[in-house]
Amino acid sequence: MKLRTLVLATATALAATALALPVAPVALADSSAPATSPVSVARVKTVQGTVLSVTAVGATSVTATYTLRGTTESVTVPLTEQSPGAWLSGVLQLPYGYGAYVEHVTALDGDVPLDTPTRLYPFRELPVFQDVASTSSASSPLTYGHETVTVTGRLTTYDPASGYSDAPFVTSVLFSTPQNPTTTADQDGRFSITAPIPLAVSPKTYTLFAGAPEADPSAVQVYTQREDTRIVMDPGPASVVAGRPAIVTGTLQYLDATDPAGPTWKPVPGAPMRTSSSNSPNPSTVTSATGAFGFTWPAINSLWWIETGSTLDPYLRSSDIPFTFASIIQQVSAGLSQVSIDAHGTLHFTATEGSTDGIPTSGHLYLESSADGTSRWGRVKELPQSGSQTLALAGANPHAWYRLHYVPDTAAYLAATSRPVHVDRDRTRITGGKPNHTTVTRNVVVAFTGHVQYQTAAGSWLPARNTHVLLEFRPYQGRTWSVKKTATTSSTGAFTLTAKDTAAGTWQVVWDTPSSGFLDSTGPATYVHIR
Repeated sequence: MKLRTLVLATATALAATALALPVAPVALADSSAPATSPVSVARVKTVQGTVLSVTAVGATSVTATYTLRGTTESVTVPLTEQSPGAWLSGVLQLPYGYGAYVEHVTALDGDVPLDTPTRLYPFRELPVFQDVASTSSASSPLTYGHETVTVTGRLTTYDPASGYSDAPFVTSVLFSTPQNPTTTADQDGRFSITAPIPLAVSPKTYTLFAGAPEADPSAVQVYTQREDTRIVMDPGPASVVAGRPAIVTGTLQYLDATDPAGPTWKPVPGAPMRTSSSNSPNPSTVTSATGAFGFTWPAINSLWWIETGSTLDPYLRSSDIPFTFASIIQQVSAGLSQVSIDAHGTLHFTATEGSTDGIPTSGHLYLESSADGTSRWGRVKELPQSGSQTLALAGANPHAWYRLHYVPDTAAYLAATSRPVHVDRDRTRITGGKPNHTTVTRNVVVAFTGHVQYQTAAGSWLPARNTHVLLEFRPYQGRTWSVKKTATTSSTGAFTLTAKDTAAGTWQVVWDTPSSGFLDSTGPATYVHIR
């Protein structure tokens, strides 16, 4: 039969006393017979000592022989049948004292022996757990920051020949937690052992072991409780600038349900914090000693999640909170490129404009100029806002710095200016240049005199020496100019041009600049009549 606990009614006082104590039978690893055997054996601890309980179906007699291992010294103990198949000995009094005995049970069915294998019996005093107490209970579970349990108790002595006593038992104690801490009982048998306990289904049973394997262990129930957390955000800035780093701060707290004053929110130091969004990067950090944390993000119009990290203490529930910037001010970019001024004094340039949310939908874009590029900027012209455009502006100042200046008209955008660009051409002029007569007879020679001059950046006028001037003519009702004569200016910039007037029409003197450093100039257009 398989090993089982027997509850027997006996007529003898010893058996009645032995079975009155609700103590489970203790058997060695080899103390039960195979499942096919009609015999099972168990040793039962009672108040008076250890008794042998045997189940032998069909047996007519049962005895147990104990031989001190390594010797021939032995003693035979008879068993009494208490009920059909249930046999019980008296308290085992082995005359050779403590030691290791070879136990052999003989069960006979008439003259036929039943299967009774030999087993080892360590006959010795054993420790017994008494007054076991734990710092964890249903009303006081382990919580965040209080994640270790302390178990105390004392060890007394169990003598198999005389039963339980209050004598202290000094031996090692093991607490079967994940870390398996051990300690040794004091001389008075008292012990205290502490172990960290992982969060688990509450309550969870752990076991104390002491001394020999056959000593009864003691079960310890440990209660654990997970606590809530919350993320408290600090007031952020009223507005942030798009694309620039913005600092977001807050505090991680947990609800301490064990506080004597009642449930209280307290900071969580050293906790992992992270962010998540559709943008990157998504930074992470660790809370300070006061539970504070901070993230630096580029200010963009996006939904962020602030959450506790995956390595958060298991005794704390995770938390998350959504975050968006209340107000984002857009940055504007303004660019001025491909800037040049041609010989006719026309400014050519490409203007580009954009913002961190596209093209600004409000405000004004101006072309501005300055004499020195650093101060006293004046508006030249307001430009349309179209992202990128190539423009030409006639009559521009050829000695100037130019820039674009965006002026917002709402708080949604920042002002912006482009890098200044310098252009430099000298203005020129033709003084004189009129014919000596405005009415002449056909084929009469007409003379034009004057000077060609250029203006420096300082504003003074100087002669254009040794340069060519043209005399151009356009006949009455004609549309095309033709060159009639050329001349070279003197060292003072003076010129004289003559031509035979064969038809009525308009005359003018022209100077086409020979380099990119000057502007073209044209003298007065004068109509000469033929009489």
